[in-house]
Amino acid sequence: MINVKIIKNPLKIKKYFIEIYKSAYKNTNPEYYETTNEEIERYFKWLHNHAPDGFIFLYFNKKPVGFAVVDFDWYDDKLNDVVAEIHEICIKKEYQNKGLGKILLDKITEFAKNKKLKFLCGYVGKENYQSLNFFKKYGFEENEIRWGIWRRIRKRLF
Repeated sequence: MINVKIIKNPLKIKKYFIEIYKSAYKNTNPEYYETTNEEIERYFKWLHNHAPDGFIFLYFNKKPVGFAVVDFDWYDDKLNDVVAEIHEICIKKEYQNKGLGKILLDKITEFAKNKKLKFLCGYVGKENYQSLNFFKKYGFEENEIRWGIWRRIRKRLF
């Protein structure tokens, strides 16, 4: 059984966040993620400060196996508008390629539409083709390269 829910107090699930994060990024270019526990903790705090209401966890048979972190109040300087900014979609390695990322993306889309946001946006590592192909499969367009290593992606909702 699959269950998806917003976590009201992300501090309670921090250990699962770290476990899933490490698993999801295993064998990925380290330039695209935080590699040490200290860096991951710092990143978690940054996410908690920027998207405290955007921690969405996916449970499979009551076990946390994936999450997304989305800021539903992110200002996009190119669009000159507030968007739903996807900071992370992470699925534990052993659960990847089973449709769980799409379940999270569908839930993000539902929440963003309920908030009347026109766009879903995010960044993908320039050479992270697995993630880039995932987002393109679901209608995201690649817009530009920023800071030399990040592809800006965007999907219009309305």
